[in-house]
Amino acid sequence: KNRIKQTLKSIENILVRHLKKIDERKEYMVSENFEVWIWPTSIKFESAYVLGSSMDDDATGSAEVIRTNLEWILPEKTNKIKKYSLNYSKWWLVMIDHIGGAKDELYDPILPLKNDLRADWEKVICVSPYDTKKWREVTFN
Repeated sequence: KNRIKQTLKSIENILVRHLKKIDERKEYMVSENFEVWIWPTSIKFESAYVLGSSMDDDATGSAEVIRTNLEWILPEKTNKIKKYSLNYSKWWLVMIDHIGGAKDELYDPILPLKNDLRADWEKVICVSPYDTKKWREVTFN
């Protein structure tokens, strides 16, 4: 818990310090395996910071494409947390949805994934890169 608090405090400090240079693109190393990238935008939002990402504009929004990508990504992410998995009782994987996240409406659910892909994840959530209020939880069968 202490490590989480330290990480959150580091992120908060980065965001507060960066406000003075809000129009500047900058990357900050928070810890050994976590970075915060801040990029200016021409779009004005209600808050100074918006969870976002870049994308290749080659998105189809297809539930099948998203499912296929998750089947490839989940084992990789599971492997990355393996050495830390016993440190916490619950793990959530929250990812920016580069494929379906560009839609304006809350998009169709992702087709259910095989239960063996669930691994240590209590929840797997995909968030729109443009509006963090738009998200969907991945289901497993």
